[in-house]
Amino acid sequence: MKLLITRPGHYDTVSYLFEWSKALIERTEKKAIGVLDCSKERANKATVAKLLEKHNPG
Repeated sequence: MKLLITRPGHYDTVSYLFEWSKALIERTEKKAIGVLDCSKERANKATVAKLLEKHNPG
């Protein structure tokens, strides 16, 4: 199973999500669940669509 998480960090209004999600990623990795991390500028529609298509996360 894989988890896709988007962590925008390039706008002040959503930067708290970037920081908060770090703990979520750490917990997920401890449970041996793969993480597809779209952070900062990679948190965009094109990148997310490619990862969804390629990895089909749960």
